[in-house]
Amino acid sequence: MKRIVIVLLRLVLVLVSIGCNSNDKTDKPVSPGTESTAGDQQREEITKDESPTKKADQVLQNIPDSNLPMYPNSELIHSDDRKLMYVTDDPAKDVLEFYEENTQITVLQTFMGYYLLGTELYDVTKQDFESTDERRAIIDKYFEDAGGKAVREFMILEKEMANEHIRSFFGDEGNAHLDRTIIIFDFIDYYM
Repeated sequence: MKRIVIVLLRLVLVLVSIGCNSNDKTDKPVSPGTESTAGDQQREEITKDESPTKKADQVLQNIPDSNLPMYPNSELIHSDDRKLMYVTDDPAKDVLEFYEENTQITVLQTFMGYYLLGTELYDVTKQDFESTDERRAIIDKYFEDAGGKAVREFMILEKEMANEHIRSFFGDEGNAHLDRTIIIFDFIDYYM
């Protein structure tokens, strides 16, 4: 029981810290054309393969409004203009390896069944710039290319962590997704 309480408290702490860092404002409209629905077509791109063990012409779908590839054989379980959630039967370690091989990410935090990953935007916002104008110009360009919103960080959860997140988000309606790995993408608006 004590272990479950500790896991729940850590999950709450992580989610609160992510929420506090995102600077999302709900009263600010998103620029036109950036809202997505689950039915939107997702663009495909051919990944550049530098590994001889992978197929050279592997085609990956991108996460909508993002340059992040979608994990193969994952299932969309939630979509709104702020969050996308996918589930897969593969272990979180395999999902992490996929993103390490197919995109530029920074592993920010790991814990049993939990990975917090930073995207290219995370790296851009953490760089040291000579001036604030230079920093602002680079971040402006990134958000312009992304259509006004982007993923800065995303999470991979498995086992108890994933089950607790699914139960807290969906209630009893999420029971079909228990004991699966969940991938959560949170979008942020341009905030500078």
